[in-house]
Amino acid sequence: GPAGRVEPVPVGPGAKGDAGTELVELSNPDVQLEALTAEQQLNGAEGALVTLKTNLETARLNQEGVVATTRSDYNDAQRNAEVASGLDSLLSKNDAGKARDKSVELATRMRIEQQRLTVMSDNIKQQISLQQEQVAKLRDIVHYQEARVQSMKVLAGADGVVQDMELQPGQWLQPGTLLAKVAQPGKLKAVLRIPETQAKDIQINQPTQIDTRNGIIAGHVFRIDPSAQNGTVGV
Repeated sequence: GPAGRVEPVPVGPGAKGDAGTELVELSNPDVQLEALTAEQQLNGAEGALVTLKTNLETARLNQEGVVATTRSDYNDAQRNAEVASGLDSLLSKNDAGKARDKSVELATRMRIEQQRLTVMSDNIKQQISLQQEQVAKLRDIVHYQEARVQSMKVLAGADGVVQDMELQPGQWLQPGTLLAKVAQPGKLKAVLRIPETQAKDIQINQPTQIDTRNGIIAGHVFRIDPSAQNGTVGV
């Protein structure tokens, strides 16, 4: 986790705890500020997305209204042109021509307004998609920053007894600092260096006996290093 200052230590050496028990909490104003800033940016982007959707939908509805009005005007002009065409003998050529021209003009306008609505609808999808991507990126950043804040609380990774914990409140710790060790009584591990020529005969789960010079302890092999170092293999 990030660097931080040690808060009052809730547990000390010798304390027993379960996996997940809080061992120590660190504080770092920069981490808290970065998390707050990320949250504010996400809220702003989510608000901008709502506003964008509202504005674009309003513009689209207005354009649909323009298309509907233009279509109605075109239908009226087309009917007038048809009437004028049937009354050629009673109307002047000028009036009949004007009726036909008006019908053609409105047909063109209707096509243009419909194309404008189509382009607007496609553009709406693109703009909303871009803003949604921005929201998703900022949400990932918020999750990352929240994880950093949570990592300031160091939890025990297993049940056991706390050992080697000599932290003082106010002490500043850098990433990678060993904070504490949790031992599991009754669960022991021995790491042996076996000559490479002998290691090839060892198998996982093979029974073992370890001489501690204070008694013989039975166990089994649970890991074998994949490669040798200086002629020996870690078992």
